[in-house]
Amino acid sequence: KTEQAHFCLGVLGYWYSHPDRFTKAVLSTILGQGMSSRLFIEIREKRGLAYYVRCVPDFYTDSGFLVTRAGVRLKEVDEAIKVVLNEFQKLVEKKVSLKELKKAKEFLKGRLILALEDSQNVASRCSGQILLEKKIRTPEEAMRLFDKVTPEDIQRVAKDIFKPKNLNLAIIGPYKDESRFR
Repeated sequence: KTEQAHFCLGVLGYWYSHPDRFTKAVLSTILGQGMSSRLFIEIREKRGLAYYVRCVPDFYTDSGFLVTRAGVRLKEVDEAIKVVLNEFQKLVEKKVSLKELKKAKEFLKGRLILALEDSQNVASRCSGQILLEKKIRTPEEAMRLFDKVTPEDIQRVAKDIFKPKNLNLAIIGPYKDESRFR
């Protein structure tokens, strides 16, 4: 029994060394990282459905995923899920604007710069790159890779990952009938 439903709606994504890794990171930022992201505006600000909503990518050596997480009122979980699916579909059907793309890139670059102020983050970043890529990419190199992402790249990756067969949903809440979420 919970007062809110917490759900994760995810899709399979790309592994750590995949060439579209940086595009997927920008795509997830557009969707749900920060208070100006699409999902934050649609789900929290416009509709008041959630206390939190975010979209994050993760990368492993042989796989990866992109997951949207939200905590919503029990009676509005269906609507929130539909909004997420609708935002996925918008990225498939229409290219993002250059303004929105630039904002997402700047968000990612700013977060990278701030993370470099923590020695544990620096050590984790460097050790992960050495282990998985056999080299260390400078922050400037990473920023250049973010800057290379185009609206066409975002749409291409969205078409690749946002397929119905790739969707996975997990919900914590007092729901007995899972058929309503299929």
